[in-house]
Amino acid sequence: MTFRYQARGKAGRVTRDTPRQAALDYFAQFPASRKCDVQEGRSEGGFFTVTFTITDKSTWPAHWDDVTKKAAAALPDVAKQEEIAA
Repeated sequence: MTFRYQARGKAGRVTRDTPRQAALDYFAQFPASRKCDVQEGRSEGGFFTVTFTITDKSTWPAHWDDVTKKAAAALPDVAKQEEIAA
């Protein structure tokens, strides 16, 4: 399973495979918006889930706050792959 990224703002939400795609598509769908936040998570069955792991190696999902139209092109254009426990 791969992670997905959701760009969200006052105008709405867009979920895509990479942070850059999510932000660029958000601004394409909502051109009047000035900024959005992008969050890493999983998308299944219409739900977007953000998972935090509390262990000795705490992992926090990637996120970018206050992304503007100009800054959206600088976001990573690759998706994080799920780590498979051996």
